[in-house]
Amino acid sequence: MTTNNQFDGDRFNSSLADGETNLIPSFTYFDGSVGMSFSSQLGENEQNNFYVGAAYHHFNKAKKNSFYQSMDNPVISKKVFSGGVHMELANNSSITVQSDYSVQGASKEIVLGAMYTMNLDNNETTKYRFHFGSYVRWNDAIIPVAKIETRGMSIAASYDANISQLKNYSRGNGGFEISVTYQKAKKVNSSLDAVKCPKF
Repeated sequence: MTTNNQFDGDRFNSSLADGETNLIPSFTYFDGSVGMSFSSQLGENEQNNFYVGAAYHHFNKAKKNSFYQSMDNPVISKKVFSGGVHMELANNSSITVQSDYSVQGASKEIVLGAMYTMNLDNNETTKYRFHFGSYVRWNDAIIPVAKIETRGMSIAASYDANISQLKNYSRGNGGFEISVTYQKAKKVNSSLDAVKCPKF
């Protein structure tokens, strides 16, 4: 790797020092997080549910987080609050509304949005689902999402379209993302089914 402060007029000389002489090659630290959530059924339909949750990341606030030996760069703790509602609709469809609020130091982030789900078959155990919707990262971006799901495997595509002042520098170019998720199908267990957990 060549850095700017290695340049002294001879661009062919790769043996120049980078000026960073007080570095350590590696470092380790303990990083702790904790969280909890509560979820429950809404009404008599078992498919209608909601959840709320909270998490506290980096609670130990590790002091060393830099390759510089003399740099005191502690890890700032982060708090996350989340919630969501899933409601079954007519014609084998449903809607899910979700939100997250994060605080880390002086930085804050709010993400909220909704996904509409269509069952692509009429079997009692639906094998194919199509999801689409959009999320908003407040004062920053709009994120349309589309996802196909089958037998525990899902593939999603999203596009991060910037709407903040950053768009003047990004020239309207956003970030395209593809995600692949696999969730192992659980066996029927009345004890486990009594605890309603949100599906992400």
